[in-house]
Amino acid sequence: ITPGGAIYVAWEEATATDKEIYVRRWDGSSWLEVGAGSASGGGISNNSGDSGRPFLAIDQTGAPLIGWSDDTPGDTEIYVRRYNGSSWVEIAASASGGGVSNNAGASRPPVLGVDSSGAIFVTWPDDSGGQFNIFVRRWDGNAWVEVGAGSAAGGGISGTGEVSLAPHVAVAPDDTVYIIWYERLGTNTDILIRRW
Repeated sequence: ITPGGAIYVAWEEATATDKEIYVRRWDGSSWLEVGAGSASGGGISNNSGDSGRPFLAIDQTGAPLIGWSDDTPGDTEIYVRRYNGSSWVEIAASASGGGVSNNAGASRPPVLGVDSSGAIFVTWPDDSGGQFNIFVRRWDGNAWVEVGAGSAAGGGISGTGEVSLAPHVAVAPDDTVYIIWYERLGTNTDILIRRW
């Protein structure tokens, strides 16, 4: 839901050949496509792989962003698109090739958060380091960059040597970014949190 009250919904749907990401907006009386083809044909993903588990966020201007995991490049990568008022666009190759994650590991579904300056934070579980750890990248206006050294490589921000999954991100009013996830520690599962 945008600050102005616009309601968006995103989902994955199986087509005859793969899965795609679709989105609609409620105008007060009906659910409309958000740009041509956002809820038909190939949707906003519109590629040859399986596109799944979308996460929808709203940026500081009220524009919707959608992130998802996509296996089009041969492994699973994190893809992101933003609606610019007329079409769903990539943010510096964010929805093709290696996308935001751009590594050889399995990148699980992402979660997005946006601060007041428009910086987009994307976090996801990734097994590039040998098992699932929590990775984070940020769109700084020019590129998708790590948020501190090693936030999207090796052990990421979790880095405990245990399996870390299901991250969530929250951006506080002062733009402090919090990331929380669960971690399997031996026979226990614990909830962990880090702050940027």
